[in-house]
Amino acid sequence: MYFILFFINTLFFQIIKSFSEIIINNNLNITLNNILFDSIKVDPYDLSSIYQHNYSNIKIQRHKSNKNNSLVCVFGILVNDFGLKIEKEMLDWLSPEYEIYKVYQKFPGILYEYPSLKFAEWLTENKNISFLLYLHSKGATHKYLTGGEQKIRNFWKNEFTKPRNKLYISPIINNETDISTPLSDGAYTWYNGMFISKRAFRQNRVYLEINRYIYEKLFINNCTRIKGIIAEKVRKPWCYLDYFSIKNKNRYNISNNFKAPHKNIEYNNNILYFLLGFILVFFFKFFIRIYRH
Repeated sequence: MYFILFFINTLFFQIIKSFSEIIINNNLNITLNNILFDSIKVDPYDLSSIYQHNYSNIKIQRHKSNKNNSLVCVFGILVNDFGLKIEKEMLDWLSPEYEIYKVYQKFPGILYEYPSLKFAEWLTENKNISFLLYLHSKGATHKYLTGGEQKIRNFWKNEFTKPRNKLYISPIINNETDISTPLSDGAYTWYNGMFISKRAFRQNRVYLEINRYIYEKLFINNCTRIKGIIAEKVRKPWCYLDYFSIKNKNRYNISNNFKAPHKNIEYNNNILYFLLGFILVFFFKFFIRIYRH
């Protein structure tokens, strides 16, 4: 009996220790990410005139290009160490062809896609921009994915730079569609990478919402036309990309075992530790009662 109690007690405190370390590390990461966010220089935009509220978590910076680019890109960036490394990587292929507006959001990104989408809407209304490339890095930089994030960025690089990006721009200029995206099922767009026209924003206003899926379904209505340049009527883009990558392995550097992302592992572990701790406490009290009797 003493051995069982000792074992349960040791296991219980080990789980509590692990759970505490996760909380401490999370708090440390948040503090470091806040420092990164505070260090970012901003351009003099009146954020209160663009956003409804909560703009203290948002910073906007225009990327200074050496070229006079006619194409515009709004690039949403989640500010953490990994996100800023991805920013640098993507700017290497975006900056030669686009005038880039970087919309930074403080970690952990509780505003979802609102900051970057709202700024994109504002640009089309106030800067005489008829269409722009919209990219949001959060889904493509999530370090808990199965390795797909780098493949997505490779995919974007090939689709949204010359000569491929002309296939996306022409249908919008010719008024054949309101949104151009690589893969579509006729309503959904794929992976936060698409060309959006001013017409699409006029039909679908961007408002601050708690539900993240509001933004992913923002352009789904009977008025907005969405065109999948590579393929349409794609119900499972990840599965389609598996098939597509077999024929384009060298071009897109996408492996055949490209699978759907898992949920946030760290978040799942937090729940697991909590449940295990609760169960062990219950059994510990149960054995104590038996021992006393």
